[in-house]
Amino acid sequence: MNYAEIIQQGESKTVEFKEILPDGEKIAKSVIAFANSSGGRIFVGVRADGAVTGIDAAELFALKDKVANIIHDSISPNVFPEIYSLNLDEKMLLVVQVAPSNSRPHYLRSVGIEKSAYVRLGATNKAADKQMRRMLELQQQNITFDEEICGFEPADSEHCARLKALLKKYTNRPKALTDMDLLNLRLISEMYDKTYFTNGAAIILGLLPNASIKCARFAGIERLTFLDRKDCEGDLFSQIEQAEKFLAFNLRLGARIEGFRRIDIPEIPFAALREALVNAVIHRDYSLLGADVRVTVNDVAVEITSPGDVPGGSTIGEALQGRSEIRNNVLARVLKETEFFDRWGTGLRRIMSECAEAGLSAPEIIERGYGVSVKFLRPDLEQSERKVNANRTQTGRNPDEKPVIAFENSSEFSKRLLAYIDDAGSITRAQAESLLNLGRSRTAEMLASMVVAGTIEQIGSNRSTRYIIKQK
Repeated sequence: MNYAEIIQQGESKTVEFKEILPDGEKIAKSVIAFANSSGGRIFVGVRADGAVTGIDAAELFALKDKVANIIHDSISPNVFPEIYSLNLDEKMLLVVQVAPSNSRPHYLRSVGIEKSAYVRLGATNKAADKQMRRMLELQQQNITFDEEICGFEPADSEHCARLKALLKKYTNRPKALTDMDLLNLRLISEMYDKTYFTNGAAIILGLLPNASIKCARFAGIERLTFLDRKDCEGDLFSQIEQAEKFLAFNLRLGARIEGFRRIDIPEIPFAALREALVNAVIHRDYSLLGADVRVTVNDVAVEITSPGDVPGGSTIGEALQGRSEIRNNVLARVLKETEFFDRWGTGLRRIMSECAEAGLSAPEIIERGYGVSVKFLRPDLEQSERKVNANRTQTGRNPDEKPVIAFENSSEFSKRLLAYIDDAGSITRAQAESLLNLGRSRTAEMLASMVVAGTIEQIGSNRSTRYIIKQK
């Protein structure tokens, strides 16, 4: 991308415009924010709306010296940006290019670290709070949050045994894990002849506050009226599985007919949704209190949001090209050994590929404030709900085209089932088949998913099996 294209895209996480060189320490704040974040460029001689006004060429060398002196005298630890001139459309610009720093956090000497360690959020500079400053310090030491010791209580044998059991269940390791395995995975740390859990172990066990996944299904497109919600709790693996079930329950399921077989097709590929969910869990910033991974479904979109910016000082564009930066070394190392994980650097590209194969528009990757979202657009119902006959090969349709039947709305089906049970007291599987006009296996799946979700419960067995509303 050339300079004209960069300017045309406007101000962003890595680009800032100044029509004239600001007085005092204002430009130093932007340099600090870029150095503490993903780096960036300050274009002097460009208006906020992107119009190139240029600067007086006669003042260029004096401006260079002035910027260099402000940065040197104002910022601690020192930042050494590249300062150069640029001729664009016969107009001279001054460019201050800042690389992501390895000496974070930087701040204004005259103000102090507590109030002037700025970071870049979108197109604005914000003073980092205590949690953010701690994260910047860890980055300087090349330590991730999940490698730090969690609290000051030694690891107890009960939780150690539970941790080993979880890893044995979900990883591909053929043998039971030992204390040495936990140490090598940095799930435990030894200090003063005692053993402590790291934050990574606490996250996997579900012991760290605010380390959960919150799911919600809203009516319409506004986040006002809940139709369904789920706080996924427990160990990390269970949380991922609960979130997957929530998505399966709240999204429409379609099918294609191949011969005499019905092949179920979710409206959004589950492989893409799972990839986005696992990415959100691996790359979220767990040092942020009061922030959880959020999964939201409305009538037009599914959005999976992870607290924290794009890790490692990279950008969304670089991540889409395959650049892989790890925020949580422990979680990444553990999840790499599970079925939840595919390959490094393929996550976002795989999401795009899965959606393209399904004929869907590319998901939108959004960096909003201090969070990253993957937004999937749901298929248009009017285009998706097409009834076709599996034997239409003589009607001019391409023989390779795979016929698609209407997407079924699981949420609507569950409402009809609950209304029936509320009126009649219970329902059998055969009655549910007739009510929903679904096949036997699909009806059984629907009833089972509602049992797992805790909305109904199964009583009796075999031919006497019935389903009733679960009492809270």
